[in-house]
Amino acid sequence: MFEPLTDGDEKYRKRREIVFIILSNYVYKMVSALVDSIPFYMGTRFLSRYLNIDPVRDYKVGKKG
Repeated sequence: MFEPLTDGDEKYRKRREIVFIILSNYVYKMVSALVDSIPFYMGTRFLSRYLNIDPVRDYKVGKKG
């Protein structure tokens, strides 16, 4: 019914290429998300100190009301 795929088979090569493309896209998304998130965390921390914003206090005030 189905023939096993071997290293020299064209279908096997194409499947490997497709899997490689899919996995490399996931790795790219993960790395870019990590690189992109770090400046935002640092910026949020800097701005909250600069603007004297206490997110814990604001959260507690919001829960009471």
